[in-house]
Amino acid sequence: RAIKKLIYKTIGSKTIVTEYIVGELNKQLNNKVDINEIMKFVNATVSLYFPGVETESLIFDHQSEKIVFSNLYKINEQEAKILLEVATNLSGYGSKDILIYDEIKRKYEDEQATEMGGFIDFMNRYELSSILVLSQIVNINGALFLSIKNHDVSYSSEDVHFIKGIINVMNVAIERAILYKNISEFNETLQSKVNDA
Repeated sequence: RAIKKLIYKTIGSKTIVTEYIVGELNKQLNNKVDINEIMKFVNATVSLYFPGVETESLIFDHQSEKIVFSNLYKINEQEAKILLEVATNLSGYGSKDILIYDEIKRKYEDEQATEMGGFIDFMNRYELSSILVLSQIVNINGALFLSIKNHDVSYSSEDVHFIKGIINVMNVAIERAILYKNISEFNETLQSKVNDA
């Protein structure tokens, strides 16, 4: 609610202070260890910052491929996993954790990079404007997929700054949640062994 009030207030006055919004999201997520709750806040913040933009997310364990979180409704899960494998191996097509359609398409057209054709087709098919790829620090693979903001309007530098802030906050929050879960499971196993002894 705090983020919603803040965003409505700043958008209503046409003054968007991205550091403040991202900072407020970070405060909201600071004590969260449930990935569903984290992603609820992230998706709500993105949707409020970019009115009309739909968000879809997929987070899964990189080794077991077990789904940790998913709110995919248009994008096929298997296609999303394949896309993320491609996305994590991209170099030279923008930031390694933020893939913006316009940048990738421009680079594809300028350099005749044929290997990117399927990737661009995927983004076109699902009307994606950007993909925010999670870091793989804790063996988690995933992304936040954003639909096209407006067909006639590219992201401003402020928009990109906001997106970078969101992915950074999301990475830290999810990493903290995964580590908390791992420690809790370890403690339960340890307690079980102590009780059995």
